[in-house]
Amino acid sequence: MTMALTLTCIAATGCSGGLPNEASDPTQSIAGEVGVPASFRFRELVPGETSVQAALKAGTVRDCVATPAEAQTRCAFAESRVGNVPAGYGRVIFKENRFDWFNLRPGASEFEALRSVLGEAYGKPCSTRSRALQNSYGAQFAGDEVSWCFKEGRLTLRRHAAGDDGARRGDLEFFRTGDNLTTASTESLSADTL
Repeated sequence: MTMALTLTCIAATGCSGGLPNEASDPTQSIAGEVGVPASFRFRELVPGETSVQAALKAGTVRDCVATPAEAQTRCAFAESRVGNVPAGYGRVIFKENRFDWFNLRPGASEFEALRSVLGEAYGKPCSTRSRALQNSYGAQFAGDEVSWCFKEGRLTLRRHAAGDDGARRGDLEFFRTGDNLTTASTESLSADTL
């Protein structure tokens, strides 16, 4: 039985040193139409598995602060590069002591280099969007977004203009969505099962 799925991926991420683990197959497809890796791994972080303690021991994160009321811990990435590309300041959130989300803030000028490094690591993106953005002074900038979908969530790389200063900025972010892709974007896929 074929069921139509609407996939929304809201995430972004950053890498350094260790990109995905070599055991994961970046060409494995969930739906057979789009190259969707079965599992996501960034440095030593595996969604829903890696603990704060393991990430600290591996040297992946530093400067962690627990917020017991929210059952989460916020840390900084120990390394601010993805491969050999500068990726700015990075934050990592662990929910209930397991890796859940991260964000890196590369400059917009790093977009193409990061896209290349991430493409080599994770394969073909599941989504690509471009649109013109305009600041309050009328200056126009590229608003580009590239996403890679995984069974645990989505990694998104963005280049955009933000704020009244018109400064161009970037984001690399990963959001965990659970055990499978149940929230989705504007793309539809057909699959017998997830």
